[in-house]
Amino acid sequence: MDTVATFESVTNATTGLFGGRAEAHVEDRLSNMGIDLVAVAESHVLLFNRMRDYLHGEPLEEVWPDMVSFAESCELGQWMANQGRLSFGHLPSFARLREAHIEFHQGAASVLEKVRAGSWIAAEHMRKQEFSQSLRRVLIMVTELNEDIRNSSAS
Repeated sequence: MDTVATFESVTNATTGLFGGRAEAHVEDRLSNMGIDLVAVAESHVLLFNRMRDYLHGEPLEEVWPDMVSFAESCELGQWMANQGRLSFGHLPSFARLREAHIEFHQGAASVLEKVRAGSWIAAEHMRKQEFSQSLRRVLIMVTELNEDIRNSSAS
């Protein structure tokens, strides 16, 4: 499954969670999560695409390399370190998402390190392989966490 198809499945799965089909207490729990998981999934797809654009010659914002490297610097990372951990840290899917998210940001940092070392071809290969796989994993884990939250709220 490619990254776009994975993102579409995340969007479809998470959109269904917020629709009228869910029971009232499930909707309340999901609306009080403190984060829009669809938006953070989109932001990681955008980061992946910015990396591609950079490798193809687009300039990079000055602060962006520092933000890319640290999982805690983005909205999802901050949420997982705080409200997400408190509310959903007990779910196995939360731990898997945390691992996938850290791996994603480490992958972004590795691609940038290759570029800084002058290894543009190696950086592009890494972006297409490992970094792409880590993005897919983040998107899948976001979906899984959403499903686990819904299931735990419905019980």
